[in-house]
Amino acid sequence: MVDQESAFGKFLEEKRKKQGFTLNDFAAKLNISSPYMNDIEKGRNYPPEKRLDEIASLLKLTEEEKTYMLDLAAMTRPKTIISDLRPLL
Repeated sequence: MVDQESAFGKFLEEKRKKQGFTLNDFAAKLNISSPYMNDIEKGRNYPPEKRLDEIASLLKLTEEEKTYMLDLAAMTRPKTIISDLRPLL
């Protein structure tokens, strides 16, 4: 079973590989370090919130996949509102 902290990373890694990006290439496109990207994928660090839209674009996610990714990202951070609830605030 994948825990909440690593679910985002597993999703990201799967989608990144599906698009043919190496970890180093993907990190460079996001202007973050490869070790930081690796830590995100392993659930040891938080995803860069300001780059989530860019991640979705690079990975060519559908709206449904993007919403799912945002929900997973929110679960990695304490006290973060899941994307489905944001319009209700």
